[in-house]
Amino acid sequence: MHLASGALHRDAAETLALWVADLVLARRLGWARPIPLLATRVTHPSLFIDGRRARPADSTWPAIATQAYARAAADAHARALQLARRAEKLLEIAPKLRARGAGRVVDMLLGDDSVTASAAARASGMSDRAARRLFDRLVALGAARELTRRATFRIYGL
Repeated sequence: MHLASGALHRDAAETLALWVADLVLARRLGWARPIPLLATRVTHPSLFIDGRRARPADSTWPAIATQAYARAAADAHARALQLARRAEKLLEIAPKLRARGAGRVVDMLLGDDSVTASAAARASGMSDRAARRLFDRLVALGAARELTRRATFRIYGL
């Protein structure tokens, strides 16, 4: 049990160190918030050494960390472009929406990662049914996505 506990603490400490590295990078670059870059990409299989994940104690760690940051930055850039395209499409469609409170729902979609129909209904003064119909229309027009892939209690976003 003691060995497992030590390995657990080592893994937790290493995870914390990766997050701290991302925090330091964000501070050095003057970002308002840290973005999990190294912590999320260092486990990518292409960065493994001899079939195992690279560790900070490895001699190749600086190169692996650099590759992980490069991969994370490229992924973040691709996602930002994708979100920008979706936001543009939503803004293009927004003037055509006739539902009362649709502008508030559009603002919520642009400002939050995800929005439920019930939250949109409360914020915009719509009925729950009207909000669900608006989201169904936005999805059909390609201006929003349904994120949960469920029939009920859906969550929407860009």
